[in-house]
Amino acid sequence: MSYKLNLTLVYSSEFIKIEADREQDYLLATWLQQPTSATFREQLQWVTDYALANHINKALFDIRERAYLEVVDQNWLMREIMPLFKENNLRFAYLISKTTLAAMDIFRIQAAVEANMPGKNQMELNTFLNKDEAINWLMQTR
Repeated sequence: MSYKLNLTLVYSSEFIKIEADREQDYLLATWLQQPTSATFREQLQWVTDYALANHINKALFDIRERAYLEVVDQNWLMREIMPLFKENNLRFAYLISKTTLAAMDIFRIQAAVEANMPGKNQMELNTFLNKDEAINWLMQTR
């Protein structure tokens, strides 16, 4: 099934572009280049604040241009950002490249969420190499 999304640009920088479909409670975050650690945290905090303020429950992170994520930033993400969503019923999809797949950082985050996160039953993470498959998974009702 193909879903029609009405995306509106809500934020853009040289590192990330954020689009949303408020009617679908959907957010698309596209990394445009590899950020520094400080830039990653700053930009992801913006995405997080927007998602929480707008009750986003489906998010697609296109990380094909972000080749890796430092372990210290993975830990920060799991410690500081993921718990903010523990009360929400969320689906996160990651659109990855074969390079990202080789780096495996997203799988470490996914495993940590599944094993340790409070509210993990309200949160689903999945990875995709194909954008349409990711969107179809996000839009499925649970």
